[in-house]
Amino acid sequence: MRIKKQFILGFCLMILGLWAQAQPAPRVIKLDIAAIMDFLDDDVLAIQELNERLKLAQVKAAKEKSWWLPTLSGGFNLHQLNGIAMNTDGRYFTDLNRQNYFAGLGLDAEWDFATGPDRARLAEAATKGLELASETERMELLQKAGELYFALAAEDARMRSQLALLVRAESIVQQLAIQVEGGMRYKSELLLAKSNLNHTKLGLLRDRENYQSIGIELAGLFNLEGQVTFTIRDSLFLPVDLVENPAFPQIKPNVYAKQPAYQQLNAATNLIEIRRKSYQKALLRPTLRLNIQEGIFGNPFFFHSGANQFQVNGGLVWRLPLERMFHNRQLEEMDIEMQVHHTMMEQLRFKVNRDLDLARHRIRATGAQIALAREGMSLSQEALSQSIERQKLGTARAFEVFQAQEYYARARMDLIEATKRYNQAQWTMYLLVKE
Repeated sequence: MRIKKQFILGFCLMILGLWAQAQPAPRVIKLDIAAIMDFLDDDVLAIQELNERLKLAQVKAAKEKSWWLPTLSGGFNLHQLNGIAMNTDGRYFTDLNRQNYFAGLGLDAEWDFATGPDRARLAEAATKGLELASETERMELLQKAGELYFALAAEDARMRSQLALLVRAESIVQQLAIQVEGGMRYKSELLLAKSNLNHTKLGLLRDRENYQSIGIELAGLFNLEGQVTFTIRDSLFLPVDLVENPAFPQIKPNVYAKQPAYQQLNAATNLIEIRRKSYQKALLRPTLRLNIQEGIFGNPFFFHSGANQFQVNGGLVWRLPLERMFHNRQLEEMDIEMQVHHTMMEQLRFKVNRDLDLARHRIRATGAQIALAREGMSLSQEALSQSIERQKLGTARAFEVFQAQEYYARARMDLIEATKRYNQAQWTMYLLVKE
């Protein structure tokens, strides 16, 4: 029975091993700022959709430029009339039997000068708006991706720091276990050391959970399917100066006008202005219709009796909608649309200026925090090293080492958090002021 159980267990383990080998290996991607920007060029579905819509708009714009081209026709027409018909003077003719045919070419054209010349301009303006919409979407994704990247790098630095503390905590536990067995230390100190070790492990697990959560969110932003593992290319988590001068003198007061979102609203306003001008000039512009036919006309039963026929029909028409004379609601609607867009542009101007001020403030504040955190970490690291050496000599209690370790870990985490916020503020500033 025992051999049978061992065989079943071995068989199950073999199946489990084969299943694990059959699973696809997770995709490992090394990240830095350049990789973030490369991912957002073509791989994101939202940008792909906007690019496809842009291509469609470009095709429509090219099509609208051909509004003036006429339509050519060619073929064969038959006509048969039997029975009664009315003459132009109102008299009726009965017992008619009439037939004819026409074979030839024709040209049909209708030039609507009220809207035709502006259709190409409207299509080009719409295409420009879609280009700016695509760039606006990309900027928003870049902002989100940069924040997630620096958060991911911060969690990576936290895990590295926790791992270093974990090695020290395990070393202390081993030393205390030997000293307790030799009667040189109390067992309570060993229990306290083990508790501190578990606390460090718990911190590492929390950091790993945060790291994986940010990685999943980043993979979703990039539309990456399957198992994806991100690694930070640079193992040192340092402040990144993307905008050179901390005083930012190079930032111009009209930086908001360079934002794709602002330019998109401006393009939409220009589109309404083109529609408005076209609408106002429509009353002065007529519609020209032209029909030209040339071919053979005659009796279909006697083709040799046919003769050449040439026709020209044309007309010039002005339209006067009565609604424009009494209400003119369409013009009022376009004026309100323009007011709405101007208000949105003003709101965006305030938002960009506010984001600039906030980024300046965060860069200065977090820069000062980084300096203090570095000094605190240097002091606590020296204190921790001295406490560990004294603990080895038996002149320091474990509680003193744990307290020094806690202070060092706190200073290290403060430095990582300040660096993360500094880099995120630099990233925001860079996206706002870059050409």
